[in-house]
Amino acid sequence: MNLISSHVQELVQLISLTPTTYHPQPNDVDPEKYWRYFSKFPNEFASGLALKLKEQQQEFLSYDHLQNKLTIK
Repeated sequence: MNLISSHVQELVQLISLTPTTYHPQPNDVDPEKYWRYFSKFPNEFASGLALKLKEQQQEFLSYDHLQNKLTIK
């Protein structure tokens, strides 16, 4: 298991834009580390978002890193 991905899972909160689109944002745990992962490790960051969705029993479809938008199925 990737340590960065599991840490992102703990640091993220998902703000709903539409029923199938989310805007990931940092929670109050460690926002600086969240943005560091976001900028330096995009693949691991997306993997952490997928873990967060799995925890909420939703299916990851795609993540647009430039717009910071997460799409679910």
